[in-house]
Amino acid sequence: MGSGQLHKTLKALELQSAGTWAVTVGECREQALPVVADPLTSPPETVADRAHALVDFTAHPKSHGQAMGARLARRAVERGRLNPPMSLEAGGSDC
Repeated sequence: MGSGQLHKTLKALELQSAGTWAVTVGECREQALPVVADPLTSPPETVADRAHALVDFTAHPKSHGQAMGARLARRAVERGRLNPPMSLEAGGSDC
């Protein structure tokens, strides 16, 4: 399930979602953070989402992990929200 489908699924379940942002495996590696595959499934989907992963902060002290997380968050915000696209806020109906 891609980020767009995830957002639609959350809305269909009447759960709140401000949208989806992402970091890349490369960005995590730049911070010396390992990335572990974490394929998700979501009913009625039967195929796991190979694009989903977990970032492992456990090898770092809490303060370092928080700083690393903040740097990754900045990268994600700079990239922009993936879904729903920012262009839809101006009156689109895909949310």
